[in-house]
Amino acid sequence: MKAIFYFIIAILVLVSCSSGEDKKEKSGKEMILNKQISPESKSVNNQEKTIVPDSISGFQKEDSLVKKEPQTSEPKLTSSNKMKMIPTKERLNTDKLVMKYIRKGLFYYQNKNFEQGIEEFEMVIKLKPGDAKAFYHIGMGKYRLNDYYGALEAFSASSGLNPQDTVSLIYAGLSKFYLEDYYGAIRYYDKAIDQNPDYEYAYFNRGIANGKVENYERAITDFNRAIELKSNYFEAYNNRGNAYYYLKQKEHACADWEKAKELGAKGIDEILEKLCK
Repeated sequence: MKAIFYFIIAILVLVSCSSGEDKKEKSGKEMILNKQISPESKSVNNQEKTIVPDSISGFQKEDSLVKKEPQTSEPKLTSSNKMKMIPTKERLNTDKLVMKYIRKGLFYYQNKNFEQGIEEFEMVIKLKPGDAKAFYHIGMGKYRLNDYYGALEAFSASSGLNPQDTVSLIYAGLSKFYLEDYYGAIRYYDKAIDQNPDYEYAYFNRGIANGKVENYERAITDFNRAIELKSNYFEAYNNRGNAYYYLKQKEHACADWEKAKELGAKGIDEILEKLCK
């Protein structure tokens, strides 16, 4: 039985239908699928395609913990009115400099020079500390370098500055997943789904993470929803079949594998021959 189990894992490695970006495969405890899918091939909430802590509330301070400044007759110089006091020409020069760093950063990314690209986006942060997209780009660079701790920090900052940034939440979940914090990944996918209930990649990835912690019933529920949203989602059919198999529901497993094959999944014939005849 063990030989069959490991045979299934070896055969069922599918190519992601997203941007084609390679993801790291994890050894050790077997998982329901060896790859998660990134949202990079899909624009969500008008995020740029070239461009996801357990609690974003960590970026927010409770009012009761914030020291109250004494009131005076003179207005306080906050960051917003500081900007208003900068001469227009200086602000224009700053904006031009920011755009220069962004263009250079994207150029370096296009040429796979992620270290240099990150440095350019860090310069943007120095000029505009609240720039959510710059944090997003830093996260992407670190993610591509397999620096998942750094990526998680940047994506958390990005989503903290822009709470509607579903893509940053997805990538934060992916970072958690590759750090083998599967429950942490699920929590980020939960947040992404709360923001965008029709985002099939979030359900698919959450299904994979649920499979990793052997929550096969929940995995099936996630794959069901992913298939509702994307009827030709052969990766979801394939992995739902795997989940059914682990639950000893062979008939459902074979039906899903057949459907995955019909939709274009590769490497299914031998499984069908061995387990479904």
